[in-house]
Amino acid sequence: KLPHLLGPSGFLQARREGASYMVENRPYVPSLIVDLNDETTVVNAAKVILSCAEGNKADIETKPIRNTATAKVSIMSGGLTNALFRVDIDDGKQQSVTSLLVRIFGAEGMIDRDKETANFARLCNAKGSVVHSQLDYLGRFGDGSVSGRVETLIPNMRAATICDLHEKEDLVLEVTRQMARLHYGFDIPDYLLEKDTMGGEEGENNCCQ
Repeated sequence: KLPHLLGPSGFLQARREGASYMVENRPYVPSLIVDLNDETTVVNAAKVILSCAEGNKADIETKPIRNTATAKVSIMSGGLTNALFRVDIDDGKQQSVTSLLVRIFGAEGMIDRDKETANFARLCNAKGSVVHSQLDYLGRFGDGSVSGRVETLIPNMRAATICDLHEKEDLVLEVTRQMARLHYGFDIPDYLLEKDTMGGEEGENNCCQ
């Protein structure tokens, strides 16, 4: 069973030790690297994290998983600083297809991805009351140079366009309601209340850019 860590410091400890840990109750595999130009690595990351999330946490393998499941990869739009991939995994059983979102972080150094991902994990723990009931964070991969996370993919969703926001008043009102719900229902973790070395408050710009 993997050791369990909490908060941004858990991700940092895993990278320092070069070891896989459960951080915020999800697997984090620093040695699992994705190449944006090689879709097979995107698929492998999705399969490894999904396998861990389904309970196979004691035997994490970063090498390609060889199983009968087939996968289809497609590039998604809507990421402000991230590269987004949809991975559809077909295990060949009862016509079941698992759709996942693989998010590759960008803008490194501008956004604290350890805080962002810890925040996202805690938001997902409150799914249904704070975020969409079908949204979940399954696990994280990479050592910081090329890293990201795997999430469930909410069906029948797309990124809103500028035209949507200009033309659909109901959509704007719903976004406002959901943002208020998120901020009201989220208990701020202690690590977001700590002061940084410059004396300012930490925790800004750490949600899901």
